[in-house]
Amino acid sequence: MSFMKGWKLSVAKATWVVLALLFITNILLLRQNLQLRARLSRLQPELAKVGDKLSPLAARGLSDETVNVRYTGEGPKRVLMYFTPT
Repeated sequence: MSFMKGWKLSVAKATWVVLALLFITNILLLRQNLQLRARLSRLQPELAKVGDKLSPLAARGLSDETVNVRYTGEGPKRVLMYFTPT
């Protein structure tokens, strides 16, 4: 009888130890996740805003030729870009 009582007590203690370890692990993972998000947010490129002057860029045309895209402020004010993985 006392063996069963001691066994149940040790299982209960082991359960609490495992729960405490899982809680600590979750807290550490949450901290690491927040730190990595902060690092990633610093690495984000700046986005172009209305009125920003962009530098010229080179692209591939439909016949696989190099096309230089420059905007001097004259002509159409839209650039159509099409991206494909092939």
